[in-house]
Amino acid sequence: MGVSLALLASSRQRAGWTHRRVRWFLVKRGLLLLLLQQVLVNPVWLLGLLSGPASHQVSSPPGSGNPMLFFAVLYALGVRCLSALLCSNYLPAGWRFWALLGWSVTFAVITHATPSTLYSPVLRLLLIPGISGVWQINYPLLPWLGITLLGVAFGRVLERNPFQAHDLALYAGVDFLLAFALMRALNWGDFHSAGAGWVRFLSVTKYPPSPAFVALTLGVHGLLWWVFNSVSGFRQPGVVSTIGSVPLFFYIAHLYLFMGLGWFFRQPTSLPVIYTVWLAGVLFLYPLCRWYLGFKRS
Repeated sequence: MGVSLALLASSRQRAGWTHRRVRWFLVKRGLLLLLLQQVLVNPVWLLGLLSGPASHQVSSPPGSGNPMLFFAVLYALGVRCLSALLCSNYLPAGWRFWALLGWSVTFAVITHATPSTLYSPVLRLLLIPGISGVWQINYPLLPWLGITLLGVAFGRVLERNPFQAHDLALYAGVDFLLAFALMRALNWGDFHSAGAGWVRFLSVTKYPPSPAFVALTLGVHGLLWWVFNSVSGFRQPGVVSTIGSVPLFFYIAHLYLFMGLGWFFRQPTSLPVIYTVWLAGVLFLYPLCRWYLGFKRS
């Protein structure tokens, strides 16, 4: 998301947009994501709970209360868009370093959080995921903002010097993966111990994002970026590039499609069936995404 913010702002400025117009465009995008979370995305998760297998037990997030306001993926993207915009445009460059450092400090704070405690909604919004009364926060702002700002910094390097960004992706990807391996070897940086076997070794915490989770995911992303840009003449498959051009449409459409399909699977099924249904769903959504891409461009 940070990379996209940096590239979008740069491309609009080259097209003659003023800084004020670019900022206002991004503010509207952030607010739109916050709105879509409440009016389009939250209802479909209720449909998913109703359509799920009767024997399926859903574990409750930490905290206590009966939530009626849910803040999940689109909320996280919207609020980070607004926050990253604020940090990138109004704070000196040194502040971005401190924001990244602040992310790492939040892990130490979250480590001492008690799951059953009724934290204030503000603390949930900023730092600790879970339920407090009518609020359920899956993606608090601060643990994810540093990652977004890191993306903004990389996006600006990519805009200024693509060759430097290409090398940086390789070095950063390797460094992140080495850091992940070291953290797991020392059994530090995650709420789950490494234990024995690959499953336990790779089982890292996303809610909230632990240092091990961040190192693993950013390391893989960095290496994939480098590989895709190293292959001469590499072209993404049409399905991938089409879906990747309309991510918001695909995200919302795929939620409604797969939650609706849940009504046909009232009992648990096997992994081969799940993967077959998933692939069929993606292929079904492809022509819809292609239609929407044409509509978007027109």
